[in-house]
Amino acid sequence: MTNVMTTKLSSKGQVVLPEAIRNEYGWESGTSFTVLVYKGAVIMQPIVAPAESELERQFDAVFAKSRRQSAAAGMKVADISRAISDVRSNRKARRDRN
Repeated sequence: MTNVMTTKLSSKGQVVLPEAIRNEYGWESGTSFTVLVYKGAVIMQPIVAPAESELERQFDAVFAKSRRQSAAAGMKVADISRAISDVRSNRKARRDRN
């Protein structure tokens, strides 16, 4: 797309993206964007949720790393369970104080 297009900012701070752009990129109502201002230019990037398989791969990698680190530190399952219990107890105590 090489055509220059214009749009206006509404009194509510809304900008309508031209239909040709929305159609070209498949952006529909409700599409979420990250917005960055760089050297006076406003850059919008649609937020795309990763595929479930990619999330699974990332979680597996994180869990494998934490298992290796736990083993290297000599931690046992009971140590982790106790740490989780302690954190939960501390959070509950803080909530009860407030």
